[in-house]
Order: sequence, then structure tokens, then C-alpha cells
Amino acid sequence: MKNRFLYVLLTTLVSTFLSQAEDTTQVYAHESTQMNRHGNYDNKVYFPTEGSEYRKIYMYFTLGCADGGCSDWDYDVLTQIMHNTGTVDSSVSNLDTISLAPLVVDTTWRVFDVLEPYELGRFITPYGSYMNFRNQSYGNSGFDSSWNHTFRYDVTDYASLLKDSVVIRAKYNGWSAGFSADIRFEFIKGTPQRSVIAVKNLYTRGGGYQGTEQFERDVIPSRKMEIPNGTKSAQAKVLVTGHGNNSGTNCGEFCDKDYYFKVNGEQKFTHRMWRDDCGAVPVRPQGGTYLYSRANWCPGDKVHEQRWELTPFLNSDSIELDMDIEPYVNQEGGGNSSHNISSTVFFYGSDNYSFDAEINTIMAPSTFSEFINYNPSCGQVIVVIKNNAHTPLTSTKIRYGASGGKMRTESWSGNLGYEEMDTVFLPSPYWDGVSVGTNQFIAELITPNKRYSDQNKENDRFISTFDLAPRWEPFRILLRTNGFPQENELTITNEKGEVVWQKSDFEANKTFIEEITLPNGCYEILLSDDNQDGLDWWVYRQSGQAARANGSFRVLRQSGGVYALASDFGKEFRMNFVVGQMDVQEAPLDFSEDFEIFPNPTSGKVNILVPMLDDGDANIEVFDLLGRRVLQTSTPTDLEHLKTIDIAGFEDNMYVVSVTVGDRNFVRKILKVTK
Repeated sequence: MKNRFLYVLLTTLVSTFLSQAEDTTQVYAHESTQMNRHGNYDNKVYFPTEGSEYRKIYMYFTLGCADGGCSDWDYDVLTQIMHNTGTVDSSVSNLDTISLAPLVVDTTWRVFDVLEPYELGRFITPYGSYMNFRNQSYGNSGFDSSWNHTFRYDVTDYASLLKDSVVIRAKYNGWSAGFSADIRFEFIKGTPQRSVIAVKNLYTRGGGYQGTEQFERDVIPSRKMEIPNGTKSAQAKVLVTGHGNNSGTNCGEFCDKDYYFKVNGEQKFTHRMWRDDCGAVPVRPQGGTYLYSRANWCPGDKVHEQRWELTPFLNSDSIELDMDIEPYVNQEGGGNSSHNISSTVFFYGSDNYSFDAEINTIMAPSTFSEFINYNPSCGQVIVVIKNNAHTPLTSTKIRYGASGGKMRTESWSGNLGYEEMDTVFLPSPYWDGVSVGTNQFIAELITPNKRYSDQNKENDRFISTFDLAPRWEPFRILLRTNGFPQENELTITNEKGEVVWQKSDFEANKTFIEEITLPNGCYEILLSDDNQDGLDWWVYRQSGQAARANGSFRVLRQSGGVYALASDFGKEFRMNFVVGQMDVQEAPLDFSEDFEIFPNPTSGKVNILVPMLDDGDANIEVFDLLGRRVLQTSTPTDLEHLKTIDIAGFEDNMYVVSVTVGDRNFVRKILKVTK
């Protein structure tokens, strides 16, 4: 069921879309907002969330070109909650002189609500030259004016501010048109790991840097906060980016500095304000100098936040917090530098879970634009797991596969502390049952820490959408090197991650051609560049560094046509492809530790994976919803095997399958449906 709520305030129309699927509410805050000039773009939004609890709240910011085309420049864009503080202020809007002798002035006052900004997230726009249809002199490098890119932010801790009527601001710090903004929020019902009892701003803006004393006094002074009653833990969030370019220091955009976070007068945390991975951003190539390392940001990517755990320092009724930036001295007359800083402190009550493991996201296969570097995929599965509780996460099984197809199970082991994550690379899944078009992929945690007591099972499962990797016929590689071929390596790997073809000893400024014929299967071709500047970048051509330019890479079908081409690709060019009918190998022999039942739903046949327990026979029973036993059988447990039962003759309904071995009992509900 889908409903659309309209909320009207003055001339502002905001739509809210509610989706009942999986207890998820979606709220649209901005729809195709045209950011054509420097300033604030405000929408008053109705959040119908009062009285509900949410385990996750995500914000999705989709950036596109404005109706008049994309800007050629990189600008920072902030998304803010403009929280109504409940107080009012006023300013003079008009002065009318009634008389001069005596002087009588009639003053008209403008009264307004005082709004406090809370920054939810920040990103830097890409150099939009290739998406700008107003000026095609740059070319388009595969982009056009319909381009868009979505950034996802976890804003769960702002739940207390995202209710009733709230102004959501897209703050565009750009000086040329333009970009479009679509902002939506996704509220997923459930209980979060920690319930927030108070949200307080530490810093809400940045400022110009004239010297360390001035900056710490005017922009990031020390502040004392009262600790709310009932606080059991606390955390600080920090967003910081450097801007400007002093000719003596290259600060603040191009200087590599640290910031220090102090608690009660002592330095407790340090962060390097530097991004040296701009050659791997999802949006590339770009028309500007996007490859250069920068002060905590990259063009075309979101700004990474830092979270500092303050719980160990909650030993009084207040806490003093302070930030400092590693000092530097700008050259006089060499230009200005600045740092844009926001910081928010969250105070929490007691933990709601003592053990909570989570599948945070699926990076591959996925259609989500942040993971475009790894997709479309047919090989390794990439998932991110997270520990949301203070009990360390040391092991789990991960079951994964395409929806409707055969699932695969692999084991993970490690030692994740509280709120730590791990990116897990899993062997290729079974692709049976996948059809052309967009499909769904499922990954879920099974028995984390070898137990069934994960107290928050709602986040043990994640579903992504994905597209099939393209199919290639026998092809030809054509690589034209630049003057630095030692930086390049070309590899082809199969779905097991095994290298089936590799070349690295290229000669400078030469053309390399190789015809490739591969057996049926899934493959990844990867062209890497150690200097993260590709084979040809316009900056080198315009600055006289011809030796680093004029390279190119092509994948050509042997019978004619082009499969892929790249030259300005930064760190790497990566692509998955399929040869012939996909023939993914069976998983390596492994031994399960528990029973598995599939498929579910079923039209008749039910497979039970029986582990090798060597504990006598397993008693298998099927019950209807009235508790009546409708089937009973047994099977030995001396060897791991599949036991198949048939319920095709049963009525379409829900049934309970119970498997008992010794003092172990495994119970699962299955749904019988006729095809």
C-alpha cells in the first residue's frame, strides 16, 4: 500500500511517501530542488514519526544537474536540520521618519523563529564539465545531463529532531549554476542499539584561518556541556574540510594536517585531515583537477565523518570539549585559507542490546551508485558487517545468494569491537535463477559467535538490487602506454579470484595488442595505475607533462565493436564480464555445523541439509498450524548430506519443520505455495 501525504505551508509544497513494506516509512524532503546560486534551499517537511521508534534512519541525497546544466566547479553542499529552538528574535525591517523636530521614527520589526542548524551530512560536487550540455567543448566522457549520483548517510541519532514540522536545508556553497537536489529519508521501525536522550551542537560553522590562536578563539573555542540526567554513554561526531589555497602553505585545501580532539583539557583523539584516494571516487572521470589529494575531501564524494566515543569521560555532571588544528603559518599576501567544521554530541541512555551483529550493506552485487566501482558484478561478493554491541564479534556464518536461487554459506572470523566494521570478500555465489534485468541479492548472518542469541535479528539481513554483468565474446586488448608504463598492471581473474592472465612489463609509449579467448565463466579485468592518475589526464597535457599523457586502453570484440575504453580513470579501471553461459564452480567442500532448509517458500520439495554430527538418527517432523503432525521421517547423521521431503500434496499454508538430534532441536517455518 502506498500513500502520498501533502503538507502545505505558505507556498511550500512538500510530499511525503509512506511505504508499508518492512515497516519502512519514506519521507521526501526535496524533489528536484534547483541549486542555481550560492545560498540556502529550505523546505519545511512533515515527519509523521511521533511516538514511533526506529532502529535505522537513512538519508539519501541524489545529486543531479540543474535544468540549465551542471556546474563546472567543485562546491561543498551541506544538508542540515534547521531545528526550531522555541525562541524568537527580531530585526528592523523598515524605518519611517514621522517628523524631524522633534525626531519621531516609526520602526517596523521583523519577528522570526530562532533556528539552530544540525548538519546531517556533507559532500563535494564533482567538476561537472562532462555533464554540462551548455558547453560541449569539453566532451562528455560517457556522461550526459541526465547524470545523477546518490549519497547515503546514517542519521539514526537525529531521530528526536526528525519529527513533526522541520525545515530541511540544502546549503549550496557554490558560485555558479548548478545542481539539483533530491533528499529523502528512510525510517526503519525497530529499537536502535542506543536510544538518544539529547543532541547538542559543539560547532556549527567554520571560518577563515589567520593563525592558530585566532582560529581556536573565534571558530573552535573550548566549550563545557552539561551531561543530561540518565546519560550512560556519549559520542561526538565531527565533519571537517579545508578550503582556500595560500601560495606559501597550500592550506587549507592542499595541506596535510591533523586535528586534535580534547576532552576535559586533555588530547584524546587525533585525525589526519587528508584524502589521498581521490583517484578512486565513484564519479570519474571529471573535468577538473579531481585527482589531487585534498584536506579531508575529494570532488564528487561525500565527506567522511569521525565518531569519538566519550563514554569513558562521563565522570561528573559536565564535560569540556575542544578541537585544535595542527598549526601552520600562511604566507602574507599569498591568499586565504579556511576550515569548515561542524560537530555534534549525542548523549545516550542504556544500551538496548548486549549482543548485536549486523549486515551493514552489500557493496557487490549492487546497483547503488556509491559502489559503482565494483558493479555490475558476477564474481566475488562484497559485504560490510558491523558489531553494534560491546560484546566482541568473533565469528559468523554469512549466507548469501540471488533471491529465488540457491544460497551459499561461508564463514567469517575476526575480532570486531564496539561499532567496528569489516569489509568481507566472499566467493562467487550460485547464479542459478537469475534473469535478465534487475534482480535482488540477499546476504544474512547465521549464528554470529556460534550462537542464536543475537538480540536484534532485524539487521542480520540485507537486500540489494543488482544487474547482471555484460557478456563478452572473444576479445582483443589494445593498450597504448604513456611515458610511465611501470605504474601499470593488467590482470584478468576468474570468479575464484585466480589470475588467469596478467601483464605488467610494458614498454613506454608503445601499443600492446593481445587476443584473449577464455573458457565459459565469470571474469574481472583490472587495469591499475600506481600513481592513481590513469593513462591520460587533461591537466598533464595543459601543463606540458606530455610523458604522463596520451595513453589509452580499449577492449575490442575480435569480430568488431568496442566493449570498453578508458584513459582518464585515476587509480584503476575495473569491469566484470561473462564469457558464454555462466558456469560458476561449486563451492569448496566444507562441513556445516547446523541444519539448513531450502527452498522457502516451496511448491513441494523441501531440502534439509543434515550436518555430520555422528549422533544417531535425526528425527524430522512437520506440523500444521494447529499443531498436528502431518509428516514424520528420520535420517542418519554420520555423514553430511541432503535429505529431501515432499509436501506437494499438502494444502497451501504455513508449516513448521522440526529436526531433533539428541538434545539439539532445529525449528523452521516454511510456506507451501502452489506454482
